[in-house]
Amino acid sequence: MKYLYLLLVCVLPAMAFAQESKLMEDGETMEYNGLRVGYRITNVSIREVGKEVFDRYTVTAFVTNFSACEIGLRLTGNERPGFINDQMLRLAAFECLNATGARLTSRSMDISLRNDPVYFTHRYDVKLPDGKTETRSDNIIVGYMLQRNRTRENSFIVIVPRGEKPQIRVTVFPQIN
Repeated sequence: MKYLYLLLVCVLPAMAFAQESKLMEDGETMEYNGLRVGYRITNVSIREVGKEVFDRYTVTAFVTNFSACEIGLRLTGNERPGFINDQMLRLAAFECLNATGARLTSRSMDISLRNDPVYFTHRYDVKLPDGKTETRSDNIIVGYMLQRNRTRENSFIVIVPRGEKPQIRVTVFPQIN
């Protein structure tokens, strides 16, 4: 009974927020919770750094929402300040495992694709000192979403040892709907 309780309280909630991670090839896609994630190599060149020669790749990472609804985080207005952090908005992260860090590029190239902010335009009337009324508007963020059938892309550059292709690990993060 004690082990069943431990399973229900500790293990199952942790599994609900588990993230999918996979080492992927160029052009391969992965589907997870309504998201299609992948990358493609868009440019290859050779760079000489000091006396060494490296391969330089331009990689375009993408996330597409193919689910039946938008994916993201809706705000209620009751969130505490600092409630929303950068990690909550992440859709997927792309990390190049064999990046060299040459030419001021990062060794652990962690590029994240995030949800877009969704705005609501609030219109209101303001009475001016001369007695006239003016309509003003403010844009208020009401959530962060990736709309249905939309794609987010981001390109980044990695430099890897000569003759190697980038080894990119893709991590997809669970989303709140």
